[in-house]
Amino acid sequence: MLQVKLKGSFHDQGIQHGETFRKEIQAFYALRKELIDHYFQGIPEEKIQNLLSEHVAILKNYPDCWSEFDGIAKASGLTHNALMLLNNYSDFKDFSRSQPQDEDGCSLIAVRNAKAKVAGQTWDMHASAAPYVVHLDIQEPIRMHILTITGGIALAGVNEFGLSVCINNLVSFETKNGLMWGALVKTMLAKKTAREALNFLQAHLPCSGHNYQLMDSTDTFNVETTGKRFLLTYDSNKTGASFHTNHFVSALRETEDSVRRSKTTDSRYRALTEYFQAANPDSHSYQSLRDDVIAGNKTPSVCIRPTSDPLDTMTCGGIVMNLKDKRGEIFAGLYTDGDVHSIQW
Repeated sequence: MLQVKLKGSFHDQGIQHGETFRKEIQAFYALRKELIDHYFQGIPEEKIQNLLSEHVAILKNYPDCWSEFDGIAKASGLTHNALMLLNNYSDFKDFSRSQPQDEDGCSLIAVRNAKAKVAGQTWDMHASAAPYVVHLDIQEPIRMHILTITGGIALAGVNEFGLSVCINNLVSFETKNGLMWGALVKTMLAKKTAREALNFLQAHLPCSGHNYQLMDSTDTFNVETTGKRFLLTYDSNKTGASFHTNHFVSALRETEDSVRRSKTTDSRYRALTEYFQAANPDSHSYQSLRDDVIAGNKTPSVCIRPTSDPLDTMTCGGIVMNLKDKRGEIFAGLYTDGDVHSIQW
């Protein structure tokens, strides 16, 4: 699994990221550009570039993330528009109104009981993305461990205060120009509590459908969003489990593009439902949740194995965090592949 330790100013960290993975960032951008062109067939390149430029302009309103983003772009040799496409690919597809079935997927869980406070997710994407999964070990100003892809500011992670952020992609017709979703994750990870992160999310929506799970030692929140709306679907500080895959479960489902809906989201959601209904909430531990769900030993459909087609969906990586003991793991590919980094904070 790729890894880099980042220190210094936000811009310096972007430079370090971009220099370390310059080759990988350029290669991954080429993959995503080819895919986005497939979604935007028949739409002039000028319109695509204008959309990207509008989102670059919005990101400039968030100085820390902009400095990091600018550093990555300069060091990797990508334009700002190209790096925006790499980072915001999942949401930009929803602006195209084309009909290919979505290849994005994730399954996430959050469990709280007397002996465990566990958050985690798998990350599913076209198999060609797997070599670009990276662990960002951020040393300052706030200690963070972030799962992302080369060139990506953030996908999911945890900070030194014990705040975790996990995500699912959702396919929505309700779009607007908004904050790049990876920058949204990174900015939430700069907060001290899940409630602070929740308040920021409500005021700074992404540009299309996404689901966010926020958990700390006190609270667990799950939020579905479109580019225009925010709906809290889980809010608890008590014993229990929350989980989500890649379809709306709230009233926001009216905005979902059902044709592009992930072909595995329903089976993964059923597997998680059955798993959590079958067990006493107090029986779960970090190890059992990691092995049963994240590794797929008791929920095998949650982990999507590769096929011979590099554009088929597969589980490209994931993260699981023990918020009680301040430790966890980030991995590339399937957890059972063994490409795992232990993390502490």
